[in-house]
Amino acid sequence: MTSAQNIANELLSSCNVSVSAQTVRNVLHSAGLKARTPRKKPYISEVNTKRRLEFAMNIRKIWRKNKTALEPKNVLSTLKYGGGNVMVWECVAHNGASNLAFIDNKMNALAYIDVLRRSLLDSAKKLSMENTFIFQQDNDPKHTAIVTKTWLLYHAPRPFGH
Repeated sequence: MTSAQNIANELLSSCNVSVSAQTVRNVLHSAGLKARTPRKKPYISEVNTKRRLEFAMNIRKIWRKNKTALEPKNVLSTLKYGGGNVMVWECVAHNGASNLAFIDNKMNALAYIDVLRRSLLDSAKKLSMENTFIFQQDNDPKHTAIVTKTWLLYHAPRPFGH
C-alpha cells in the first residue's frame, strides 16, 4: 500500500540506493506485479466469522446422481408462508404516510379490497388528499383482478382524461 516514489525514497534512506520511481515500477512489473486499487471488504468480527462458519457447516448436503435433484428423496421441503411474517399495507404520499393496516389472513383480491375499504379513504383524509390523490399499485394479480378494478373505479378518484 505504497507508491513507487515512496519505495524509491525508502531505498535511498534505508539502503543508500538511489533509483527512480520508474525503475521501481519496472522491477515490480517484471516480478508480475501491477499497481491496483485495493479491494474493499467490510470488517467482520471474530465472533461473526465463527458464527458464519458454523452456519455454513450446518447447511445440509446430499449425494445424488445428475438429473435427480427434484426426486423426493433429494428435496428438503420448505414452507413459503407462515412462521412469523407480518404483512402490512400503507399509503405513502409527498406529505407523509398513513397508518399501517395489518393483514392477518392470506391475501387475495377480496381481502385486498377489504384492506382498501378500511384504509384507503381514511389514509387520504389523514394526508389531506381526500379527492385529489392518484392511487398507484403494481401488477400483482390481486391488484389487477376485475373485482379490485371495479371497486377502485367507484371508490378512488381518477386523473382527468381517464
